[in-house]
Amino acid sequence: MDTEQVTQQLHKLYPTDDDIAPTDTNFPRWIEEDDTFAPFIPTSITRVIKALRMAQCSSSDIVLDLGCGDGRVCAAASALFGVTRAVGVECDPTVISQARNSWHTLCETLSTTNTETVEFIEQDFRHVEKDPVRGWLDKVTILVVFLSPEFAHVFQDTLVQLFERGVTIVAICFNLDEVSGLTVKQGLDPRGDDDIWVYQKRT
Repeated sequence: MDTEQVTQQLHKLYPTDDDIAPTDTNFPRWIEEDDTFAPFIPTSITRVIKALRMAQCSSSDIVLDLGCGDGRVCAAASALFGVTRAVGVECDPTVISQARNSWHTLCETLSTTNTETVEFIEQDFRHVEKDPVRGWLDKVTILVVFLSPEFAHVFQDTLVQLFERGVTIVAICFNLDEVSGLTVKQGLDPRGDDDIWVYQKRT
């Protein structure tokens, strides 16, 4: 399938902004009811694709999505951008089961996509020192986070280490401006674009 056809299949498989995108009434729930940094409130495929394009995602990349939800970032990175590997980490067993099922459905639909290019790990990513997440942090070239503001504070040391190593960090909906040492990718608006921020070390 060509790019347009793959994009159409992604839109069919994953709900749209109007159905499930975060709203003002969702965000207080993150604070009041959730302590994982990443309750399941996914963004749209349109924004996912835009974020990966802004990061200049390519076939040589290894993408890691912390708090991957239903796996749409990994699915788009593999099916549309042909990445070497896409790894999603999610602690909710029901949601990660959905991610795996959706990915296999997409692969069956596209028939040309290799199922092994995407891996979903059921693990609390707050324990990044534990394998297999620790191992993927050592290999990742693009890190994607759509996480609550508390995440930046708790993980700032890890984020800066990855950034200094040359990892491109993509933040969706919540920026990482509070993390000292990160800079927005050259040529992009520091205020974000469609609530997407891409952080990349400048050479």
